[in-house]
Amino acid sequence: GREEHETDLLVRFLCLYLDLDVFQIRHQLSEHSTFEDKREAAIDILLSACSQDEARPSRDVVGAAMRRFYEFGRAGSLYRPQSKYSGDVLLLKPSRLPKTAQDLTHDYGLSECCEGNVEVIVVDGAHEDFILGEGAQKCADI
Repeated sequence: GREEHETDLLVRFLCLYLDLDVFQIRHQLSEHSTFEDKREAAIDILLSACSQDEARPSRDVVGAAMRRFYEFGRAGSLYRPQSKYSGDVLLLKPSRLPKTAQDLTHDYGLSECCEGNVEVIVVDGAHEDFILGEGAQKCADI
């Protein structure tokens, strides 16, 4: 149901930044009855994992990022296209995938919703590297 979906999205968000026991975190968040309580618990988990040496994001910034991630995830799960995209698609994909993306198909399922060709180019590094250093240059060159 909706509560399970909310929990899963928050777990996915945490997994973008932390190496966690997904089942333990899912259970921990499921103990809370409202989305806001789950989100607060997820913020606590993320902030407690930040070392004091790192620049810690504020609670408000983390909460806003989680809310946006949740809204995008919810929109994606509810969206039902009426037709396939008729053009070609170029997907830039990082060589180091987050745990949450490791079960996805090579083209992230784009070939299922596109009538044209789907070309996948793997860029060295993680998603963050698309805007930094050599990864940014490779993306710009494409």
